[in-house]
Amino acid sequence: VHQEIEEGNCCFGTIDTWLLFKLTKGRVHATDYSNASSTGMFDSYQMCWSGFLCSLVSLPLSIFPQVENTG
Repeated sequence: VHQEIEEGNCCFGTIDTWLLFKLTKGRVHATDYSNASSTGMFDSYQMCWSGFLCSLVSLPLSIFPQVENTG
């Protein structure tokens, strides 16, 4: 996984992230707040991906999708 991350071939997300990525031919890598929070990696108090949890599992924040308000 780390080699794929370094080569830019790996990204993180939920099924909505994957669908949006595929439907936009890779131009959009995003999710909404409710799906981001369901991953357990999203800090719902600060409304961003948890840098602390990412560092614990050695994943860079760059592979996580942009979180958008869809409401």
